Amino acid sequence: MASGVNPWQIARPENAQRVKLYGRMENHFNEKGDWMPRWVDSRDILGIPWDIPVVGYGAETVNFLRLWESKATEDFNLDEFNRGDYIDAVHDKAVGETISKILYPNDSTEQGKELRLVQQYFFVSCFIKDILLRYKNAHNDWQNFAKTTAIQLNDTHPAVAVLELMRLLVDREAIDWDRAWQMCQSVFGYTNHTLLPEALETWNVGLFKHVLPRHNQIVCEINKRFLETDVQKTWPNDDQKKRDLSIISSDDNPVVRMAYLSVVACHSVNGVAAMHSDLLKTQLFRDFYQIYPNKFNNKTNGKTPRRWLKLV
Repeated sequence: MASGVNPWQIARPENAQRVKLYGRMENHFNEKGDWMPRWVDSRDILGIPWDIPVVGYGAETVNFLRLWESKATEDFNLDEFNRGDYIDAVHDKAVGETISKILYPNDSTEQGKELRLVQQYFFVSCFIKDILLRYKNAHNDWQNFAKTTAIQLNDTHPAVAVLELMRLLVDREAIDWDRAWQMCQSVFGYTNHTLLPEALETWNVGLFKHVLPRHNQIVCEINKRFLETDVQKTWPNDDQKKRDLSIISSDDNPVVRMAYLSVVACHSVNGVAAMHSDLLKTQLFRDFYQIYPNKFNNKTNGKTPRRWLKLV
């Protein structure tokens, strides 16, 4: 998104967001003895927002579509250059800009899978931080957060947003877990567009922990509480049911099931046609429907032909 390429793109570097990746977690405790995990040795990327004005026909209000460009925090490593590592000296810059240049890389390789996870988290983190910043600029407390905020997960690609919002509320805003979880469930909705596996992402736990160490801790805690409360209440002492519904699979190569996370974390789950929504309840998410019957609903995608014909 170089300046001058598109006159309708407006750079907002003053609203840049820093996104952490990789690194590791350290255990720390505050003066009250409360556990305060620290994400250290991370590799940071800058997210630069660009706004595109969107004007409705005959309207007097201009909304903005905000897009994000990734940038390295440092363009040039002088120490590596002086050691003769000329390629490595600009490595971080190249990697940083790659994140937002080409979306949906081929994920048939481990490198492609890792880049896709990094991309998904980069955009999610930028947007969630931007949402919180806008809210805090207009409010003095969190009382109206759920009333003023709605985040829709279109399939599971942005589902890591649940973990990012929990991280920011708990770690940065010092909100207790139960209240933060209630806030998350109030603002998130999940739309499933297809029953096919590609819309039901899973991430290898090893890769997930490598790229997002704090989020791995959070999804483990969400899963633990889900199994010990909602599943236990519905199927008391049924260990097989807990294995079947676990957000983190229990096989030899465990994965994080992002569709399961989405259903558990969202207050609304919908398909995009009446038959599709019924299949969610009777097949794909049948057990979840038993736990959360009030979450499931339908939103028909598009308009029927007769509505268009009526206008002719």
